[in-house]
Order: sequence, then structure tokens, then C-alpha cells
Amino acid sequence: PASTTPAAASARPPAALAAIAPHPSAVSAPSALPVSLSSPPPPPLPLPRPLMPMAMPMMASPMTTTPTRIPRTTNSAPPTPAGPAIRVLQSEISRHDVLLGRGGGTNKHAGNIAFRNYVCEHQPAYVQSRKRDKSTIAKQIVAQVRSLNGRFLKIEGENTSGDPNVTVWIDVGDKRATEKTSQALR
Repeated sequence: PASTTPAAASARPPAALAAIAPHPSAVSAPSALPVSLSSPPPPPLPLPRPLMPMAMPMMASPMTTTPTRIPRTTNSAPPTPAGPAIRVLQSEISRHDVLLGRGGGTNKHAGNIAFRNYVCEHQPAYVQSRKRDKSTIAKQIVAQVRSLNGRFLKIEGENTSGDPNVTVWIDVGDKRATEKTSQALR
């Protein structure tokens, strides 16, 4: 056993000093307990890990990437006025109009086929986007249809005249068109 005088302690190699000195976290008050030379020093305390927000599990570092923003369209058509419904006869429906409803008549219409193509183009971005950006994507598709002078039309009511050319359609407006587009994007 070596002596524990200050002169002898300063002559020891640094590893021996670590065995004598208590761990910094254990020093709270002077203690009269003897220090054992045979036990190794306690391991160093681990550094605290930075906390990652739960909303970003896929990001490598919050500082290296920025969230993707959906660009706004600048040349979109003006929104449909919220005034009285625009009435359209069956013979006035264009190939750019999107017909709301069910069945083969609406599915085979050229405007609905183009609309489904727009939806397929935007669907990957819609699925990966945040909730607040989803309506922006739907509004972009509505603006794309409107920029071609297309309308979102639904049948106003039952045709009581018996003539298929007298069927009256109404434009549902941008709000309802955006809802239907969001539904198609899901």
C-alpha cells in the first residue's frame, strides 16, 4: 500500500489519481469514509440527448430540412360568385365541365376524365401533405378546371318535362367543388 500523503499523490500517474478522487457527482459534503483503491471509478455520466419532436420522426435533423410548402397558383381563375346559382341546360355543357353525380353519364364525360387525370397527378402530394395544405391542393385543381372555363355542375332536380335536353344543371360553386375534389383525392 502506498502512502496517501499529498506529495505521494502528486507523484502517482493520473490513472491512480482517478482511483483516489471521488466521482464529481458523489461530492456533496466532506466525508470521513475511506476511499478504496481497488474499485474502479464510476463511469462518466452520459450527456443529455437532444429531444426530437414527435411530429418529425423521419427528419434527420430539424435544422437541415425545411417543410415543403405548396406553391400558390398565380394565374388561377376568379372564384365563382356566391350569388344565385348559374343554370345550365344539358345542351350547354362543355367538354371542360365536371359533372357531379353517379353513373356512366358522368364517368364518361370528357371534363370528368380530365378532372380524374388532374386528381391522379396531384394525389401523391396530397397524401404526403399536412392537413392544412390538403385544401390548397384541392383548390389548385378547382382553379385548373376553372381556368379552362370549366364548371362543377350538378343536376338541379328531377326532369319533369320528359325531354333529356331540358335537364337543368347548376354550378355548385368553389366551396362545394373543393370539397368534392378533396374527396376524390383521398
